[in-house]
Amino acid sequence: MTRSTLLILAPLTAVMTFGLLSAVGPESNAVATAAASQASGVSCVDDLGRTVTLESPAERVAVMSPFAVDVLLDLGIEPVLVPSMVSDQPESWDGLDVVSMSHSTGPNLEQVVASRPDLIIAPRMLARFIPVLESTLGIPVVCVDVQHIDHLGERIELIGKLVGQEAGGTDLAAKTEREVARAIADTRSSAPVVFAIFGLREANYAFLPDSYLGSLIEACGGQLLTERAEVHPIFEGFTPLSLEVAIEGDPSVVLVIGHGDSAAIVRSMSADPAWSSLSAVKAGRVVSLPEDPFVLRPGVEPLKAISLLREAMYPDQN
Repeated sequence: MTRSTLLILAPLTAVMTFGLLSAVGPESNAVATAAASQASGVSCVDDLGRTVTLESPAERVAVMSPFAVDVLLDLGIEPVLVPSMVSDQPESWDGLDVVSMSHSTGPNLEQVVASRPDLIIAPRMLARFIPVLESTLGIPVVCVDVQHIDHLGERIELIGKLVGQEAGGTDLAAKTEREVARAIADTRSSAPVVFAIFGLREANYAFLPDSYLGSLIEACGGQLLTERAEVHPIFEGFTPLSLEVAIEGDPSVVLVIGHGDSAAIVRSMSADPAWSSLSAVKAGRVVSLPEDPFVLRPGVEPLKAISLLREAMYPDQN
């Protein structure tokens, strides 16, 4: 399939119209009318609740969301920019221009401008940078994220719509939803209590039920014990790590996902005497999971994510 070129950043929404068609000379009226009839407007409500209207599908998309990158490539669309990854860039992204970005300063604006996008797709994690992107660059931004397994199909469809690939997006969404439905159809009746840790270089956090991983755990028959924990003000779906919460809930399974080295997180936790009192630690059920399918690229490989969770949550049934 031939790739066209796009730019997408994950969670933001802007209301902008662009790409007005005009006829040149009276003899071109018929051609202009035909062209206008083929150009369909695109309107959507993004994950920040903002309405974004495009006069025609985007042709050059800058993408800050790894999930959106993979969806576009599946649809035969090549983004003009993709986000830098902590780990190695996926092989399927080889040859694509990479924009440097950080949690504290956002994406490199000079690189974004140089790529000449007509649309940016960004994740919710970059939401605070969206007003700056839109006001400084004058480019519409759509926030697209996957925070729940049930959101997967509609987010794929939205991305397809934004780039004029509605049919392809609908087909890919339906295929993905069928595969997920089959994968979780035999959910076990037992409900293991799970504590899921996400480690960054500067701090550790715990996943909340209202996160992509949380929705997968629920779909697989488990229960996160952070139900009443406070939501982090910047990182949605996470709460600051508290061993007190883990001790109170006494999980039967502890999942560790590191933004780098998962083993280092476990070593750090082990330094606290309270850690060894957890039932999961006593039973040897502390499981390290890869970051990609649960955090960096959620939804891209849902079957792999579900399989890994099942092995961690039900070790005696695999």
